[in-house]
Amino acid sequence: MPVCFSDAKSPLIWERAWQAELDRRFPKHISASQVPRMTQMDNLNATGFALSEDVISCTTSSHDQLCSLQRDLMKFVGDKCATDDFEEKWRSAGDKVRAKHYFEAMSRACEIPDMEDQRGWAPEVSLNRFQIKNGEGYLDLMRLLMPQRDLPGHYVRIHDPVVDAMFGLKAPVETGKPAATNPAVFMGQMMDVRRCLLTTLVVWNILLSFYDLSETVVNVKSSVKADSKGARDFANALGDKHLSKGKMRAIAKETKQLQKEKGVWVCASCGKFEFQASEAFKSCGKCKTIGRAVMYCGRGCQVNDWKTGNPPHKTICGKPTSSIPATQSPSSPVSDSAPSEAPSFRRSPALIHQISLLKQNSRVDYVLMQPAPLPDAGIACQNETASVLFRLLRDRAFETGDPKAVRAMYRQLRGIAKSQIGYQIKWLEKQFKVEFGVDVTEVSDE
Repeated sequence: MPVCFSDAKSPLIWERAWQAELDRRFPKHISASQVPRMTQMDNLNATGFALSEDVISCTTSSHDQLCSLQRDLMKFVGDKCATDDFEEKWRSAGDKVRAKHYFEAMSRACEIPDMEDQRGWAPEVSLNRFQIKNGEGYLDLMRLLMPQRDLPGHYVRIHDPVVDAMFGLKAPVETGKPAATNPAVFMGQMMDVRRCLLTTLVVWNILLSFYDLSETVVNVKSSVKADSKGARDFANALGDKHLSKGKMRAIAKETKQLQKEKGVWVCASCGKFEFQASEAFKSCGKCKTIGRAVMYCGRGCQVNDWKTGNPPHKTICGKPTSSIPATQSPSSPVSDSAPSEAPSFRRSPALIHQISLLKQNSRVDYVLMQPAPLPDAGIACQNETASVLFRLLRDRAFETGDPKAVRAMYRQLRGIAKSQIGYQIKWLEKQFKVEFGVDVTEVSDE
């Protein structure tokens, strides 16, 4: 296997190594009947092999992300081809320019955990193929990913008889959600989903690079204009290091008003947003004295979190996060927002808190923690594609604490952090240090 993209001496050397590997795996003379399956799938059913909940959940999530990504790609391609003559611009760009966008797309795709490994099963993804006939090879693949008819919940796949034989797939290949009733079929579909996800990511990111675009995140909801008088006064107050008690009270009042309008208070127990509740949220008084905002939608949730929270709030109430030992961080249960943690990784209390905030709010991709009296700000990606990319990284970080995934998350969130009124980048750096134990400011040699 070639070295990782990030470890290669140059992108071109990396590409040549991968091309040699693909030529070895898929020689021109080979046929589907001559290739062995990747795994002994026929034995799975016979031996009573059972799929784990994590494998099923992860595959279902990847399938949904792939469908969303392809829908977004279809809209973007349709617009650029119709209004900007993208196809002709791509053909006339020249080999060097097309190669530049190809390697930029590969760099972005390879940041996603496990995506680089999928190259071994995606012979259609290579610089040589994309450059055929003045870039027509890339355009052909792009068109193949455009669905001919709307089939919600289904993805568009690239048919390759040799790869299909390796995966044990037989026509017609099911592109809906993989069914777990047959482990052998499920495993083949799982590998096909991951392979198609890589192909779609590369095609999509070449387009983004060509138009000098990148994925960014924005606030979930912001009914208060950034240039409003209240927001300007609030930002000016935050810049004053010597605030009077009266000014602090004014800031707190303004914050609560902004919070109410934005709807960003989140119940620490059930995960409900304040704008979804009929009454104003109550805060934990003891935590408030140390600058931590812990909010509840009602007395019932506060009692429940005190006794049975994860961790029970009585074990951390009023204590600075840095002083809470890891032993008070029980393994959190599997939820809609996070995969199970790996045996070698133990989540910090701060990370468990982050997951609890995300648990019942699927439209939120992450929550920025801010010192009191500022509200914790729920944020989401501005489109489905951005959400797909970010959540792939987030799932990896939640599962293993992978520093590479954490730093990639930080790079995506940094843009929104800079645009937040009064928000300081050092808060995000500190938050990731507390949640994952990773210093995102260090230069990584991974």
